Amino acid sequence: MGIKGRQRVQDKFSSGMIISKTLKTYHDVVQG
Repeated sequence: MGIKGRQRVQDKFSSGMIISKTLKTYHDVVQG
């Protein structure tokens, strides 16, 4: 696993975190 592969995994992970955070915020707003 080279540096490029690791970077790609990190990008996927961070974008996934952003999506889940956005969904959570959206859910809170809808519930509120």
